[in-house]
Amino acid sequence: MAKSKNVLNSIRTLLGMEAEIELIAEAVLEDGTKIATDSEEWVEGAMAYVISEDGEKMPLPTGSYATQDGVKMDVVDGEITAISKEEAVEEAESKDKEKEDEELSSESKEVEVDLSAYATKEQLVEALGTLHTELSEMISKVVAENESLKEELESVSKMSAVKPVKHSQTNLSTQQVSYNTGNPALDMILELKNNN
Repeated sequence: MAKSKNVLNSIRTLLGMEAEIELIAEAVLEDGTKIATDSEEWVEGAMAYVISEDGEKMPLPTGSYATQDGVKMDVVDGEITAISKEEAVEEAESKDKEKEDEELSSESKEVEVDLSAYATKEQLVEALGTLHTELSEMISKVVAENESLKEELESVSKMSAVKPVKHSQTNLSTQQVSYNTGNPALDMILELKNNN
């Protein structure tokens, strides 16, 4: 019921009608101007009023304002449309951060680290020695295999350096064959037959 009375009084004030406005919360702007609201707190939707030196109340003109307490607000025709409390937010954030820090420090004190899963210095040295031995063996095997492959490659390259054997075909028809049968006439007939 009080809120509806406040809204009705705000409307009367805006219209220039006489209304008794009961101001509850007060603040001072950064420039020293006194302002007040008919609400219990500075909240969005509440009406903001300027209080003159003689006590007269007028709606706060449209604009953005900041109070000396660090409250920033946007006002349209006396009504607060947006409000932010920087210091309050920063204080709440710093309190939250302090609380988190306290929780972390208390947790770190209670936590015991199980070192059984970690290797000791001696175990690391032993493992590195074993690894070194295995790697040395692998490297010597690779070197021996490399030498073997090198020798095989050299033998193959020597084989390919030998001149290839040329195959020469002979044409029997172009080659003259002489027959010596003992009969000169028969030798002559056989030679003629081969040449044709």
